[in-house]
Amino acid sequence: MTIQDPRYLNHIFEANTPADYYRDYTQSLSRALASLDTKLLDQACELIMTTAQRGRRIFLAGNGGSAAIADHLSCDLGKGTLSPGQPPIKVMSLSANGPILTAIANDYGYEQVFATQLEMYAQEGDVLITISSSGNSPNICKALEKAKAMKVKTIALTGFSGGKCKALADLPLHFEFKNYGIVEDCHQIVLQCLGQILAKLRDEAGSKA
Repeated sequence: MTIQDPRYLNHIFEANTPADYYRDYTQSLSRALASLDTKLLDQACELIMTTAQRGRRIFLAGNGGSAAIADHLSCDLGKGTLSPGQPPIKVMSLSANGPILTAIANDYGYEQVFATQLEMYAQEGDVLITISSSGNSPNICKALEKAKAMKVKTIALTGFSGGKCKALADLPLHFEFKNYGIVEDCHQIVLQCLGQILAKLRDEAGSKA
């Protein structure tokens, strides 16, 4: 079986020196960041705030580098937004539990690793945040489909053309660029912004309580 690394899809810059490549990369990163529909970002922030107030849970899922981003956000949204007088944001990365991931993959197939966990843990009124650069990862698409069936709201971070995830999600946070590194950087940045603004808003709300 021939395996082709998806990085062949990357837009590669023509620069031939590290300094020039850095220049092209960072300029492209700025353009990609500017492609986000920030109205959807506002809605995503409000959804997370409302979900926390209701005591419901936030789930995150991603593969590879996107799994690391999901794990990072679970820390920032959980511990990083703790505020006196405010209910904690209950957050869980579905990418973090190796034994569960491998058990589900072994028994049901890798495409089911996130959907099955949602079936185990999620309830109506929860939120799922998925992270997929291509927007076409089969296990992410399955998770979004499962979430819809369970009446779990969804936020999907995507790049490239957005793939199937862009159409499946309630709130698609899409960055228009064909380079995995740049898309992952965009995802990390937007989630850092979400974590920090949520912490700020919750601190302000707590001080007025």
